[in-house]
Amino acid sequence: MNHRLEIANPDGEGLAVGRVGGENVEDDCKRNLSSGVRSRSTSGHESRASESSTNRCVERNDTMTLGTELTPEARAFLYSIPVGVLSTVRKDGRARQSTVFFVLEHSTIWISTEAGRAKTQDVIRSGWASFCVVGPAAPYPSVTVEGAATIQTKDVAPMTARIFARITGGDAPDLAEDDLSATGRVLLSLEIDRVYGASYLDTPITG
Repeated sequence: MNHRLEIANPDGEGLAVGRVGGENVEDDCKRNLSSGVRSRSTSGHESRASESSTNRCVERNDTMTLGTELTPEARAFLYSIPVGVLSTVRKDGRARQSTVFFVLEHSTIWISTEAGRAKTQDVIRSGWASFCVVGPAAPYPSVTVEGAATIQTKDVAPMTARIFARITGGDAPDLAEDDLSATGRVLLSLEIDRVYGASYLDTPITG
């Protein structure tokens, strides 16, 4: 049987990612996204990762830029975490962030949302998005990706089902395309063309 959409808040907006020393990790992630550049030290120079594996990424703003493709470590990390912070661009140029569930397929981040959502309109207007994922436990590994973004309005059921499975932690539901269309459900895709802000990716995820 086909199931109608009954998952509350399927975008996952407002979901807490975790806290570090009383500070919300999501907020930390959002600040990194809003800057749109690699973290800089207090002296104004770009932070560089140490050559030593024991000193690499000791501080949150001492991160690595990985280039245009996901490393195996970054890919494995994104497979292991179901939630991240999406950043899009408002009409006035300011950043808009929302916490969402996602699926990584090849080099594309897939997010289920609705046609009327502000982030959907941002992507239609700008064609760009950034996405940051933070691990749930110390030392809070993270990676940020960005690239061209588009909105898909047809043939959304298979990927939407995979995203909903990540939300529920169960099997992918059998969703009807007509039901999804009737509720305005669409897919937001982000084609990764830059990977940066990577830290502690060699740390096992225990949370």
